[in-house]
Parts: sequence; C-alpha cells; structure tokens
Amino acid sequence: MKKLIYSIFLIIIFSINIYPIDIYNTALLLKENSEHYIFEKKVNIRSNPSVKSKVIGLAVFGDPVIILEKTNIKEKLYDINAYWYRVEWKGKTGYIWGGLVSTMEGIADFDLDGKKDILLSRCTSDKEVYADDYMAKYAHNLRLFENKEMITEKLFNAKILESSVINILESNGFSPEVVFVEFSFSFGDDAFFTQEASLFFYKEKKFYYICNYSKQQEPYKFRESNITFPKENKLANTIVIENLEATYDSKNGNLKEKLLKSKIYYKWSKGRFRKIKEEKLNIRLD
Repeated sequence: MKKLIYSIFLIIIFSINIYPIDIYNTALLLKENSEHYIFEKKVNIRSNPSVKSKVIGLAVFGDPVIILEKTNIKEKLYDINAYWYRVEWKGKTGYIWGGLVSTMEGIADFDLDGKKDILLSRCTSDKEVYADDYMAKYAHNLRLFENKEMITEKLFNAKILESSVINILESNGFSPEVVFVEFSFSFGDDAFFTQEASLFFYKEKKFYYICNYSKQQEPYKFRESNITFPKENKLANTIVIENLEATYDSKNGNLKEKLLKSKIYYKWSKGRFRKIKEEKLNIRLD
C-alpha cells in the first residue's frame, strides 16, 4: 500500500513538470502592498482599468510598481488572462493590466559591474492562483534587465523547473565573487515531501547550469543534499554537495541510522564550474 501511495505521489510531481505549457494562459494573482516591476519595454499607466482610459504616465521595463488593489475587471490581452490593478508608480496612482507586471524578481549585480541587474519572471498558470498557493502550477517567462537593456534570447541554458521560486545567493566567498540564481521547488506534506533546487551562475548575458540538489521525506526515511560554498567549507572557489540519508524505526520513530552517502565537488575555474570529484563514502554519522 505504501509503495502504491508513493508511486501516485511521484506521478503527481512529475506531471507538474511535463504539464503542457500552452494551457498556462492566466497571469498569477498579485498581492496587495507587494512590489513588482514593469515586464515590457513601454507600458501605459492609465486613469481607469481600461485600455481606452486616459494615459497618465509611461512606465518602462524595470520600473517598480506597488500593487495597491486588485480590481474585479479581468481582460484577455496578448493571449493572457489577467486582472487590472490599481498601482503606485513614481508617486502617481493609476491602473495597469496585470499581464504587464512581473510576478517574481531577483535583484543582484550579476555581471559585477557595480550596477544592480533585475531578473524578472512573469508567471502564468492554468487557473487563478497566487504563487504561494498550495499545489499551484505555473510556468516562468524570464527576462533580464541589465544596464537599461532587456536581455531575453536564450537566457538560461537548461529548463527551469516549473512552479519554482527564484532565490539569489551572494557573498559566498568566491574570488572573484560569483552571484548565483537558485530555482527551488517543493511539494508534499509531512509524510511525503520533496524539495528540489537548480543552481545557475551568470556569464556573458546567459545563465549557466551548475547542479541540482534536493531533500526527500518518506515515512521512516529522509534524504538530504547539503550545499556549501567557500565561505562555509573553506575550500577555495569550490561548491561541495553532501548527500545524507537517515532511517527511522517504524515503531517508535527513533533514528536508526544516519549516513553520509557521498560528496560532490564543483570547482570555479577559468570562468566556469567543473565537477572535479565525487566521493562514495557511506560513512555512519552518530
């Protein structure tokens, strides 16, 4: 019975990742008092929630807006269904259609030129959901705003996990510094839980894939990949992933065994990351 339940759980997880993208035609809902960014090159801020209303300002890609209120007016434009929102932009209050605003953001100096860059995602779903709704399914549409330039072509060299959250990892002890983008995804409950993450670094207007790491909770078993950077592991320009596994007694829940299964090393050298070593260990941890 447990195997059957676990198999159904895995089917659900993988179905999220192979779900047809073309059904994702509804912009994710935006919460009140949240800050987001203009997602297109030029966007009209209007006096009322309608494309026929007066234009009170012209926003450009990367401009921040504060979401004040979601209206009850929904409209389909550019094959996307989205609500109109009352927003604050440069001290003005007006209205903007939600399909022109980012859903998730990552702000960092990716190219290390001393200026902040903005990685934006406009997420679309198969229904009306917020990004943090339980079992929300959505797809990323990613753009980068760098030095007042929109960069869109082949931004990532690997598929970005759907329904994933953008995290920025900085000041990790690399020399020269490396800024990472992590896409993390989680699903499940206390009995069955999976968390996966994909790590990327930026170089020459493109994000390059480095590695994956994950956590998996099953009844009486827990697997975890711990990632450390030079600041923690004291190894020059090296990422270390430790893969651990713990098993528990089915009767009393006590820890039976905890193992360090393996270590994987990725070295930053000559502008790229290389997998330099993998150690099979199976070391028992007390």
